[in-house]
Amino acid sequence: MYDISRLLRPNIVRALDAAVEREQHSEPLRFDRNVNPFNAPLSRYPDAADTALCQAVSRQSGLRPDCIAVHHGVTEAVDILLRLFCSPREDNIVTTTPSRDLVRERAALADVACHEVPLDVAHDFGVSVEALLSAADERTKLIFLCSPGSPSGVSLRAEVVLGLADAFDGLVVLDASYADFSPRPSLYKEVAHHPNLVVLTALNSAWAAAALTVGISFAVPEVTRLMRQVGLPHPISAVAAHEAERMLSRRTEVEQWVNVIREERARMMAAMAMLPFCDKVFPSETNFFLVRLRSADRIWRWLCSQGVRLHRPSSPLLADCLRITIGSAADNSRLLSLLRQIKG
Repeated sequence: MYDISRLLRPNIVRALDAAVEREQHSEPLRFDRNVNPFNAPLSRYPDAADTALCQAVSRQSGLRPDCIAVHHGVTEAVDILLRLFCSPREDNIVTTTPSRDLVRERAALADVACHEVPLDVAHDFGVSVEALLSAADERTKLIFLCSPGSPSGVSLRAEVVLGLADAFDGLVVLDASYADFSPRPSLYKEVAHHPNLVVLTALNSAWAAAALTVGISFAVPEVTRLMRQVGLPHPISAVAAHEAERMLSRRTEVEQWVNVIREERARMMAAMAMLPFCDKVFPSETNFFLVRLRSADRIWRWLCSQGVRLHRPSSPLLADCLRITIGSAADNSRLLSLLRQIKG
């Protein structure tokens, strides 16, 4: 059996051994929490385990509730994993580039070295298991992947992610925040077969609930239990948890939104390809797509002056590229109208 405890930081092991298990139940009368007796239920702390929300996610995903943990966004989940497994200035992580800045930034704040492996930008933004493993050493605890990627919009092959989980001695963490837009099956159910795989997602994009900042981890119970123990006692508010449960009950409506966004993405990508200064429109499986433009910086600045913001990727591998998020049909048309005013 895979022993996750051997990867833990020594101080985490000591702290967990000394800690009292957080209570996962309610009692009729509580005189130990220093709360106000008025204005219930807002005067009460939320369920520390977010039991109801985890059960709602379980019904959607088909995974057991103990394979699920909720967080204050994917950012907190990444912070928890770094805190659990990586000793500052000793351990390191591996990730890919170009990818979300989140992992690199949180690793820097945790004082954990980050080894970056370039994706194949010229072709399919792919990466090999061998390249990722060659960037790891005996102090590598975590390998972070993002699929579908940001800003690429392209998914990694499932055999790469799962092959890496089979070959790597540490944890493979997959950020699948945009997977609901992809026609490919999500890999979150694979945690049942790969005990060192952690899949992260959020209700930000497809579920249109970014204001709730609810992140979700899928992993074996040993990992989710550790994440709950090291995370905040109440990672999300009772109000956010209630709204998240309500959103999860609207799956049919969410699927309709996703289909509309896919249609608008196809329209936008075709229109962008017709612009005289557009060199390339990259394929996408997400609610955004990447374009390479001549004089991209000048175009970005002009759009800013018109009250429009596009994302400029930080990676030098994507010089002259901009990432465009799909908005409403009216907003998308407004952007195209502005772009058509630009002389090539």
